[in-house]
Amino acid sequence: GIGTLDDYRDLATRSGLTILADRDLSDEVEPTWKIIARRVVHGAFTTPDYLAFLLKRAWRGPRYLLTLPRLLLAYRTGALRYTLLWLQKPA
Repeated sequence: GIGTLDDYRDLATRSGLTILADRDLSDEVEPTWKIIARRVVHGAFTTPDYLAFLLKRAWRGPRYLLTLPRLLLAYRTGALRYTLLWLQKPA
């Protein structure tokens, strides 16, 4: 699964990196989620090959079909955050 911010901080420090700063970018990526959702819906209704691709994935298992809605829900509820870490390697 996706790690937490603390997981990534711990990984960085255990790897010998120094954390200089961090910045939460979650609010800035919101327009991207809207674009992705719009393109998926539009493609499903206007492009037969794309619809076939989606249906093929859905046939393999519902988890593929539910991936985007799950990610959107995680983002909307704050369970999925985007944070940029500035790290420094020792000299």
